[in-house]
Amino acid sequence: MNTKHKLAVSVDFKETSRHSFSESLYLAKRANLEVVIIHINIDPTKTEADFDKIIQEMIDHQGEAAVGVDISYRIIPGEKGEVVERLARTIDQIDPLYVVVGYEIKHGMERFIGPSIRKIIYETKYPVIALKNMETLKELTTLFFPLTLDQFSRQKTNISIKFCSDMGLKFQLIPLRINNTKKDNIHQEIITNNLVKKLQEKQAKYEVEWEEGTDEVAVLLGKTNEDNTGIVSVVFESSPDFLDNFRTTREERLLQNTEDPLLIVKSHHSPFMY
Repeated sequence: MNTKHKLAVSVDFKETSRHSFSESLYLAKRANLEVVIIHINIDPTKTEADFDKIIQEMIDHQGEAAVGVDISYRIIPGEKGEVVERLARTIDQIDPLYVVVGYEIKHGMERFIGPSIRKIIYETKYPVIALKNMETLKELTTLFFPLTLDQFSRQKTNISIKFCSDMGLKFQLIPLRINNTKKDNIHQEIITNNLVKKLQEKQAKYEVEWEEGTDEVAVLLGKTNEDNTGIVSVVFESSPDFLDNFRTTREERLLQNTEDPLLIVKSHHSPFMY
């Protein structure tokens, strides 16, 4: 019997992570994945029996959505300051296709307290599906793929094509002309045509829609926020500058302002050769 691939879900049992667990079930059913719940336990008073009960209640609360989905869980003991590191280590051991993480936007000093979504993304080498409470994965039809001349823009290509194949989605290729020169336009047409050839080779269902402007994030959000059945594929830099903790970066703008879930790949090779 073939072993199922896994979908890891980070859970702290608060509303946000319960929502991400709920939404992960729809992805698991689409791609026949096993859902693995990961919780880093920093409360020494909690026993294994306590977690058995909490998790079973959480599963039962999903009703029909959980029926037919293989669900397991890992409870990992840890200290308050090492939650993200323990989480990343456990994800490595599980070796999932994707990691689902729910998040809330933190402001002010809260950005430095506890495991933020950006810390998890930077510590985890696997593709992260990040979503806020009002975002859903239930009715996905489209993966939005912004393509710019940035050196990292195409590093999400193989993972994005696989995700579309796994989930039965349309690949919406969006070449973004951001302050392009005539030479830039020629270069971008070449890389767009090359990507279209790859999509055709993979027999992917796709569309191409060019957009232009002066601000990549604003143009992308203006396009994708019109749709509530999409997920946006983006690349985050692997090694953010220390000063990024004190300023609003491109990545943080995306996390704050998107109305769609994000499929996030870091700017290095994936552990999978998709």
